[in-house]
Amino acid sequence: MLKYNTTVIAIYVERYDKTNYLNISEKSNLQKKLLDASLLCYDYKLFDYNSYIEEFNNYKLSTSLKDIDIYEVKKIQDIVSVKAKAYVSSKSDTMKDWNQETFYNLNFFLENKGFCAYLINYIKEVETHIKLSNDDEEHHDHHLH
Repeated sequence: MLKYNTTVIAIYVERYDKTNYLNISEKSNLQKKLLDASLLCYDYKLFDYNSYIEEFNNYKLSTSLKDIDIYEVKKIQDIVSVKAKAYVSSKSDTMKDWNQETFYNLNFFLENKGFCAYLINYIKEVETHIKLSNDDEEHHDHHLH
């Protein structure tokens, strides 16, 4: 498997696979190692780790990664564009009747930082769908940046 695919899979795994309020701080620190440091300065939901940790702790959340599909890879000079879809299941220990299924379609831009070392230096949210267990409607966020 190519190193940039491994980086994209790792960010999804560290963010969503077997993540819960007990290990969220540790998993957030592992995610940060995959990102260019400049991204951590942005007030964007994928990089706002303090709010993310607080939300997990307040609602005793846990997530599991159901599937990842890397469906497009393009190399543009020193940048590699990787498009990947992921399906995530979330539940809460405090809200027993609540659960959420989320579909993420993200475009990762990775920069080669040396011999087979890639860091994510931008993430574009292509599309997100959220389905709540007590909700027959599916919610769509279409972000075009």
